[in-house]
Amino acid sequence: MFCDEHKGLQSEWEAARGEWIYFRLTASKQAAGITERRSKEMISRAKDKMDEIKNRMLLHIERCEICNKN
Repeated sequence: MFCDEHKGLQSEWEAARGEWIYFRLTASKQAAGITERRSKEMISRAKDKMDEIKNRMLLHIERCEICNKN
């Protein structure tokens, strides 16, 4: 069982992952005015955001008494 903070981080990570997947799937269908370079930057930023949240979640698990028991 995980604590509420972990559940919040998990929810954040899932949202960031969905955003990253969306950008990857729609990269070939670039909106008007968005260059390929800009599209790649958006994908990269979304991936970085997802990884950052995952790292925060892992650090939280190490430090939290409730989550560390799992």
